[in-house]
Amino acid sequence: MSGIVDLNDYRAIIEENNQRVRERKLMEERKITGYTFHAGDLFHVGHLMQLRASAVKCDYLIVGVLTDQAIASYKRMPIIPYQWRAVIYRDLKMVDRVVVQDSRDPTANLKWLRPDVLFHGDDWGEVPGEQWMIDNGGKVIKTPYFHPLSTSDIIQRCYEARARGVSDGSGFAQCTNADRGCGGPGGPCCSDECSCQPETEKGQCSCSDNRGHG
Repeated sequence: MSGIVDLNDYRAIIEENNQRVRERKLMEERKITGYTFHAGDLFHVGHLMQLRASAVKCDYLIVGVLTDQAIASYKRMPIIPYQWRAVIYRDLKMVDRVVVQDSRDPTANLKWLRPDVLFHGDDWGEVPGEQWMIDNGGKVIKTPYFHPLSTSDIIQRCYEARARGVSDGSGFAQCTNADRGCGGPGGPCCSDECSCQPETEKGQCSCSDNRGHG
């Protein structure tokens, strides 16, 4: 044996012990511990608003970030791997601790961490782990779901933008098909539901469905 010890292992052990001390102190001071769980793939404002709504209702917020396998068990594989998604949550000021969640159901983590409140968006009927919380004296609070945007919506918009053209960074998709470019090739590219107004400089899309430019 070389006798060389990885300092990262020591740091992880020390941090875990510090977390336990902080959580024990919270219990002694009767502070409210909250738990919520996210896939967090393509992190967006909807995720942020759910965390904010949770953080204001507790003193210490723990976030379970679902593993890649946990996400794949009920939909597709995530675009962003777990390690990178977890880093985002660890850097958020309203999040006090990030833990691994190996399943869509957080019950195993709830039994381990014993939070006072389980938070989840109100887009689900019964939240996984809800019955365990109720049976063990905890509460479940459903936070407002952010309807204007979701990860699936972002992915769909990317597919649609790619089908219409490619962006030049100006906020408009540039047509790869000259026939569909407003004001000629390189102008803003309209979706099928939109029509061009070529009399304007570089052309503009006029969209009856409020979808706007690509």
